[in-house]
Amino acid sequence: MNLDDVFYGNVNEEILTYTEKDEAIERLIDSMASPIPKTLELVKYRRVRIAEPKDSQVDDILVTVLEIIDENYGDPEEPYSEPNDEMRAAAVEFINKLQELYTPWACEIESSEVIDCEEWVKKNAPEWLEDSELTFVGQQENNIK
Repeated sequence: MNLDDVFYGNVNEEILTYTEKDEAIERLIDSMASPIPKTLELVKYRRVRIAEPKDSQVDDILVTVLEIIDENYGDPEEPYSEPNDEMRAAAVEFINKLQELYTPWACEIESSEVIDCEEWVKKNAPEWLEDSELTFVGQQENNIK
């Protein structure tokens, strides 16, 4: 699992695709109609960390696996096998390894900053200013909804 992945977007972003800050700012500004708000809030997201498995989750997983094994190999006249401490310890190791290899899709907000759109355009995309239709308006933060 690569928890170091960073994504940028606005506060209401549903699909995170931008891994470079300037690319995200460019796409956000470019997607707005003129007049462009003076500022926007850029949010930095990071993948969530998966919590350690709870005892009840370990038992649920073990019961499911043991039912499958018992249905295929167990004595049909006997009840399903019950998890024991050794099985629980093995299941915890297995779950931890799965979580290590799994990359969560879910992300959480790590930080945010206010971007001055006009200053960003002057520095990074001055050719946009040649378009007489491009104007900036307002002094307040815009969360681009």
